Amino acid sequence: MASQLQQKGKTNEANQSLNIAGLVLQKKINNFQLKEALLNSSLVLGYQYLADAESDQNQKKDLDLKKAEINFTKSLEKLSIIENKIDKTPDNLATLVYINYVKGKLEERSNQSKALADYNKAFDSIISLKSKFKSNVELFSLDLNILYNSNANIVALLYRKLKKLDSSNPVYAESLKEHLLNELDYLMKQQRWREADSKNWQFLLYSAGRDESIFLTVADVRNFNCDDLKKLDALWVKNSKGYFGYSVQKKIYLASGNSLDFDWEKREWKNWNEKGYNDFTKSVGWRGQDEKWRRYEELPMNLTDTQELKRKGVSMRGELPLVEVECLSDCYERGSGLSLRRFEILLFSSCRDL
Repeated sequence: MASQLQQKGKTNEANQSLNIAGLVLQKKINNFQLKEALLNSSLVLGYQYLADAESDQNQKKDLDLKKAEINFTKSLEKLSIIENKIDKTPDNLATLVYINYVKGKLEERSNQSKALADYNKAFDSIISLKSKFKSNVELFSLDLNILYNSNANIVALLYRKLKKLDSSNPVYAESLKEHLLNELDYLMKQQRWREADSKNWQFLLYSAGRDESIFLTVADVRNFNCDDLKKLDALWVKNSKGYFGYSVQKKIYLASGNSLDFDWEKREWKNWNEKGYNDFTKSVGWRGQDEKWRRYEELPMNLTDTQELKRKGVSMRGELPLVEVECLSDCYERGSGLSLRRFEILLFSSCRDL
C-alpha cells in the first residue's frame, strides 16, 4: 500500500504508513489491541488516500479499502473493551489521537455527528498529551512520530476537520493557529529555514482566512492581523538570534532611505524610492551585486558556515522570511499595478508598530 502511495506522489503519506508498520514490527507499542487498531487505521487511511488519488473508480482498490474498514471496525470493538485501562503514556496517547482521527474520517462520509464525536476524542487525547510536555515543540519530536515528522501532519488535519464541522467553536481555529506557530518554532530550532519559510507563508494565508487559496489580495494585507505578524516575527528573531524576521527587514528597509507610506485606495506608494528599494533588496540578499534578482532556490537560507553548506554560502541579514517567487504571479489581484516583489514591505506599511 505504501508503495502504491509513493507511485501516486503521496510521499508523506507513504512514509507515515511505513513508519507505523515499523513501529508495530519493532514492538514499540506494548498493548496488543492498541497495536492492532493502529495498524488497521493506517491501512484504512492509506487506502482512502489512494481512492482519493484515483480519477476513475478502481474495483480492486475499493475492495482493499472495504476489507481494511472491516478489519479496523473489528479492532476498534476489541480496543473499546480495554481502552479505559490503557496507560496514558505519551506514546499511547499519540496512538489514540491517530486511531480516533481515522475513525472520525471514516464516519464523516455518513454521519457527521459521530465523526465530530470521534474527532473530539482525538482532540481530548491531544490535550492530555500536551499536558505531559515541557515545551511547545515536543509534539514534533515524539519517539512515536506518527503524528508528525516528515509524515502527514495529523494534528493539523484534525484541527481543520473540527473547525469545519464545528465552526461556531473558536477553540479549534485557535488550536490550529497555535499548532502552526509551534511547528514553525520547531523547524526554526532545527535550523530548517527553507521549510520554515514555506510554512510561514501557509500561516500568513491561514491568519488572513485564505488557507484554501495560494495568494493574498491587497485588502487581505491591509487588514492583516498584526498580532499574528508579531508572533511570527518573534519566532524568526528569537531562533535566528536577531538575523531573520520582519522587524529586522523593516529596519534595513527604512535605513536604506525608504518610506512606509502607501495609498491603499490608489494602491500605490506615495514616496517611492527606487534606489532605496534596490539598496534594500541587495542588503538582504534578494538581489546580487550585479542587480539581478536571485531565484528562490538560489538563496542560501543558512546561518551556519559549515563545509556541507559552504557552497550555498551564508544568508544575508534579513534574507528571511520571503514569499517564494514562483507563486507570486497570483499573489495580488490582477491589474493592481503592484510589484510582486514588494509583499513584505506592504506588510510593514500595514503593521506599522512591528
